Amino acid sequence: MSFAVEAQIVLTHSNSQAINGNTVACGNSTTATSSDNRYYRSFNLNALGVTAAFNLSAIQFGVNSLTGASSYVVTVKAYSTTAAFPAGFPNTGYTLLGQADYTVQTANVGTIVSVPLTATVPANATLIVEVGYAAAATGSGIRIILGSNSAGQTGPSYIASTTCSITTPTDVAAVGTGFPNVHMVINAVGTTLGVNEFASKSVMVYPNPTSGLFTVELPNELEIQKATLVDITGKQFALKTNTGSKIDISGFATGVYLLNLETAEGNLVKKIVKQ
Repeated sequence: MSFAVEAQIVLTHSNSQAINGNTVACGNSTTATSSDNRYYRSFNLNALGVTAAFNLSAIQFGVNSLTGASSYVVTVKAYSTTAAFPAGFPNTGYTLLGQADYTVQTANVGTIVSVPLTATVPANATLIVEVGYAAAATGSGIRIILGSNSAGQTGPSYIASTTCSITTPTDVAAVGTGFPNVHMVINAVGTTLGVNEFASKSVMVYPNPTSGLFTVELPNELEIQKATLVDITGKQFALKTNTGSKIDISGFATGVYLLNLETAEGNLVKKIVKQ
């Protein structure tokens, strides 16, 4: 899903941003030492209601725990592709847009950290986000666990680890005996063409949550050219705008949706909760 926060758009597959002790990771259980681990999220821009180029500004990830040391370096990377991830990753059909290191501190435990990373993901492409770290010294007792929860997700969480012979990104639900309830909290933050100017205007959507009928209030000079609703599976529904920019979703199931509004000045994505 994606949702607007002021002039920003946050791409996420997490139904909740809570950090719970739920993460699977490669490591030495005897010495409680981390091995190398890399986690991935795949964000198809079109499926998330982003119809223009996405200007990435930061990658976010959760930190569950850090023991045996006061800090640990985590590396984030961003790729663009039109391939069906993880096929061919990372050498066939993938462009590395940038990477950055972040030194996780014990104070970050239980929080979501934001790592600045600037890049442009072309329209109609898929953004691949990688968050990973190298192995700790053998037997050091240093262990880092990144954040996840079991609250549901709209796309798979992937993992790779050289030490554990997971050579290509693999759905966490299919690793070993399977971990279907491990949903990594990894987000991408950015803007799209036109969203800054559009979002800065007085755009209101109310009531939200809604039981069905809600109003989209725009400045007088703007009109909604097209409105679509996207559910958590990525399925899109065309919406009819009634008089006074009222939209009725009474026939939709309860849940979280993305409302994509197209105007002459650009697009805006809003999260809508149907009760």
